[in-house]
Amino acid sequence: MSDPNTQDAKPAPAAPPTAAAAPAAPAPPPPPDPAIVALREEVGRILGDAASADPAPGVPAWRVDAAGVPDAARRLRAAGFDYLIFVTAVDRPADGKFEVTYLVSRFDDGRQLVLVADIPRETPQIDTVCGVWAGADWHERETFDMFGIVFRGHPFLRRILLDEDWPGHPLRKDYVDTLHDVVKRPY
Repeated sequence: MSDPNTQDAKPAPAAPPTAAAAPAAPAPPPPPDPAIVALREEVGRILGDAASADPAPGVPAWRVDAAGVPDAARRLRAAGFDYLIFVTAVDRPADGKFEVTYLVSRFDDGRQLVLVADIPRETPQIDTVCGVWAGADWHERETFDMFGIVFRGHPFLRRILLDEDWPGHPLRKDYVDTLHDVVKRPY
């Protein structure tokens, strides 16, 4: 036997279409890492007005005038930043400059920070920090070799990766390799 309640049942009318739901608001950014905040405050006290903090996320960074790099390096070394991890550069031809970048750390707690100094592409020179961190020796030589940046006062500034007679500096964005069949990428 059939159920009398379902014999004449009609399907329920479809619900009217609803407007598309508004996109959810983006999640708020995570709170700042207290260790990074403390490091920013500490380094701000160490470097004072000689540097400006870069607000970008990641490893805390400070911009320093190129002439102030040796003094900033000495202050950081005296404050316990005893290890220079690397020195390198970023070529910014559209801005007519190089950004010389130093990543330093502390052996006791592993905290790291970056110093950045702008120098002109026309006269790419900056003072060495070999007297502060001996490990700068080879890093500055590599940066000289790849970018052509002269580190004034370096004890033995010469190419370290390429032959002395190698033409140009391969990490410059305007470098043209005339010795090999290399496809230039548009970057």
